Amino acid sequence: MPFIILSLFNIIVTFQNLYGWINISFLTEETIHIFYKIISFLSIIYSLSLLLVSFGMIFLKKTKAHFLWVKIFWGLFFFIDSYGAVLELGRFYTNERKSHTYLWVAFSVVIYWMIYIGLYKFKFSNEKFEIRKFLENTKASNLESKGTNDYLDKLLNLLTTQKIYLNAQLNREKVAEMLNISPGYLSQVLSKTEYKNLTAIINYYRVEEAKRLLRNSEFKNYSLVSVGLEVGFNSKSTFYNTFKKQTGLTPNEFKKQVL
Repeated sequence: MPFIILSLFNIIVTFQNLYGWINISFLTEETIHIFYKIISFLSIIYSLSLLLVSFGMIFLKKTKAHFLWVKIFWGLFFFIDSYGAVLELGRFYTNERKSHTYLWVAFSVVIYWMIYIGLYKFKFSNEKFEIRKFLENTKASNLESKGTNDYLDKLLNLLTTQKIYLNAQLNREKVAEMLNISPGYLSQVLSKTEYKNLTAIINYYRVEEAKRLLRNSEFKNYSLVSVGLEVGFNSKSTFYNTFKKQTGLTPNEFKKQVL
């Protein structure tokens, strides 16, 4: 809204002073000068206020905004905006218009960086969407329980039919709740099987799912990070380490062998 209002005023002033197409009596040279002085001051207050609000959203609240690239962008824009505020303050007090060359260069760099990040993130999101669609329409690999325990049977059924391992936040408490038993009893049940613990079973399914994706030529140009995150791992390093431990190969080495 501030931009729209100022743009409309600039158009009116241009039509009157430059072209003489309109004649508004109260738009004298002194009135216009006062108006732009006020705008100069308000532009500082407005931009710094937005930065202050966004600082609280990004750095203080526990939100999904806790991404490094968002924080870097905020830091860059803070310095650019501070420099712009200094220029405007100088203009406000001295009526001398300072050069904005460095300001526009810095701002352009940030804008191009934002475009790059945006395109990269969009590609990444699109890959995740396509992988998720594929996973939802395919059946998971299955481990045999060998009839050792009813709760183990139920767990393997959840992993196979509902693919609960795709949830990166899955933990012992959530699985125990699904099985209507205590977390401690779940650990006790699994410790008496060949699978030893819940993490081993879940990671087995995740790695098997990743292997199926890596074998599929439709996803050969997709990033390995997208694959790892969509099968349930919460970081690239965890995906790589677990995959190599289970297969003896890194995801990239496995991909080269099968394609």
